[in-house]
Amino acid sequence: MGSPKRQELDIAMNKRSVVRARASRDASLRSIKKINSMGEEAKINVERRTLFEAHYLSLKRFVDQFELEQQAVLNDLVELDNVVEFETVDAEVTDSMEEICANIQLIATGFHKAVVNVTSNDNVSTGVRQAHAVVLPKIDLPKFDGNVLGWVSYRDMFQSLVHNNPDISNIQKYHFLTLSLSGPALTVVKAIPLTADNYIIAWDALKQSFENKRLLASAHIDKLFSFVPLKKESLSSLSSFVHTFTENVSAIKALGVEDLAGFILFHIGARVIDTETRRLFEASIAQDSVPNLDTLLQFVAHRCKILENVGTSVGINDKQDSIFKGSGKKNKSGSLGKTSLSISSTSTTSKCLFCQHEHQIYRCFGFKRKSVTVRCKFVSDHSLCFICLKSGHSVASCTAPSSIYIPVLAQHL
Repeated sequence: MGSPKRQELDIAMNKRSVVRARASRDASLRSIKKINSMGEEAKINVERRTLFEAHYLSLKRFVDQFELEQQAVLNDLVELDNVVEFETVDAEVTDSMEEICANIQLIATGFHKAVVNVTSNDNVSTGVRQAHAVVLPKIDLPKFDGNVLGWVSYRDMFQSLVHNNPDISNIQKYHFLTLSLSGPALTVVKAIPLTADNYIIAWDALKQSFENKRLLASAHIDKLFSFVPLKKESLSSLSSFVHTFTENVSAIKALGVEDLAGFILFHIGARVIDTETRRLFEASIAQDSVPNLDTLLQFVAHRCKILENVGTSVGINDKQDSIFKGSGKKNKSGSLGKTSLSISSTSTTSKCLFCQHEHQIYRCFGFKRKSVTVRCKFVSDHSLCFICLKSGHSVASCTAPSSIYIPVLAQHL
């Protein structure tokens, strides 16, 4: 490819890059303008103040994105040897953004500087104290991505910093909650609309999905079983052994597992039984219970009796079927003889938990017509998975294919 041709391609690519960067920059500017409009409304209508403060938390993110794209525009125009265009066109956009941000900061500062005079009843000198206005705490939010091992520490930190803080409104708490979540954990709550009333619903849904004593205990035991055997003695390897076992055993005890030895033996047994038997066992017990080996052995022994009975029945049916095949031949007229077979089919469609009709709950029109609040409460009350709406497992152990790994509550609004 010749040099002139290559230069033409580079110029075309830089021009397209300028267009993309400007479009992204302008989108960030529109978001900044929207926050400014909310602030102006909040100055007139006090009820709009909490909504403004919630969106105000995102201002820095939009400004950072604006500046990033503006720098990309400048870089591309430099490559095109057209810096003059930036100075005459794009620089004005930066000036406009800075003016809007300054106004937003003035509005936010004005809200936080409201004061009231308080006069003492016992002739103490008059003092002035700041009004009980919301001052958003400058804290590093704990992060949670759905890894059950991190749930307890995340829950305790979030409750201490945000959930139990009386100076933060529910709409702000909900905003902090969504900012602190990612992955499967965010999937649980993002189907629930961002409103003050829905914060408690979202928090309870998160606890319902991950605050599972057995799931937590199993995760810690898995850490013990996955510990790689030490090949030789060394300070680092022995320290790692002590740290891993001390930390995870202490965590299991802190969960209140009464029969630790029995639960460990159950964990070993549950790892080696087949998937179908394990699924049936899980459906037969409460999901937050901590079973021991005796519970599993009793269930498996009961399954053995069932399979023995089913096996005898199948043997008789097979024999009858072979007799039918031998006698059910066509006669000369081409029709079958008098021997007949009645075939009964069992529908595999389970009844909907919501309306008791023959369909899955995620196909239920009655369920879909309910509000998100009602649906979330129903899912929580019936211990269903918030992703696939099935029972027998939690969000953390949901095996729904990644291609449909979106919140079913949102998918079927």
